Formats: sequence, structure tokens, C-alpha cells
Amino acid sequence: MKRIRPATLDPVDYTKEQYTRALWFAEGVTNTYAAYTMVRSQLWSKDQFYLDLSQQISDLEGRPANRWQSAEESSLDAWLEKYPLHNRPQESVSYYAKGQVAWRAA
Repeated sequence: MKRIRPATLDPVDYTKEQYTRALWFAEGVTNTYAAYTMVRSQLWSKDQFYLDLSQQISDLEGRPANRWQSAEESSLDAWLEKYPLHNRPQESVSYYAKGQVAWRAA
């Protein structure tokens, strides 16, 4: 996310929380291209890529919060991840997971 990041995070300010609805996009792109790189470098076969994608989808669908929390809401709630209660499957989904599934399934 050093070069490609939401405008709401530019410039980055490490002294305070910066809320954005677009973390899912930035992290989804990053994770998607990491998986593509594994295939292009021949460290993964295409079957491994699709197996990993299916696992990501299954994990995401297995979280009850996936039915009500959008990728944008998940991005806004990123600052709540430090609280164990928030990380429960019925309370939230990861903006990494939402973004990666959205990008890889596209």
C-alpha cells in the first residue's frame, strides 16, 4: 500500500486513526497480485491458485457477519480489530478477506 492507496489515506498520518471505506480495495489488490505472482513465478499451479481462492471464499462465507457487513463497513471498522470482541465471526469480517475475494473472483 505504499504506492497504491486510497486518497483518504494520502498523506499517511501515523499519529492518528485515518478512517476510510477503501481499505478492502487496497488490500484486496495487494493480496490478489501476491497470489498472481505465485502462479506467474510457477511456485503455484493454476489449480493451487483456484484452491486457495475457494478456501478464501469458504472462510469468508463461514463468518456470519459476512451476511451483513459490507467491504466498506469492514474497512471503516479496521480500527476496532484490536478489540478481541470485535474479531468474532458473528461481529466482523476482514477487509483483507472481502477485498481479496472481490478481486480474485472478478
